[in-house]
Amino acid sequence: MTLGLLALQFLLCAALIGVAGTVLCQNAGRIAQATGLTGGRCSPTLRRCMAARPLPPWW
Repeated sequence: MTLGLLALQFLLCAALIGVAGTVLCQNAGRIAQATGLTGGRCSPTLRRCMAARPLPPWW
């Protein structure tokens, strides 16, 4: 792989993580209310779920 392709993949992944984190933060209040968790418990739980996701098949 060339350096340019690696940089493109890195930037794409960083953008996807940024979008997912923004959406998660925007919806954390609704998720906490629907599940009965407090906001302080909901955010770390959701972050752990996101961090535990397997790598995409193209890795």
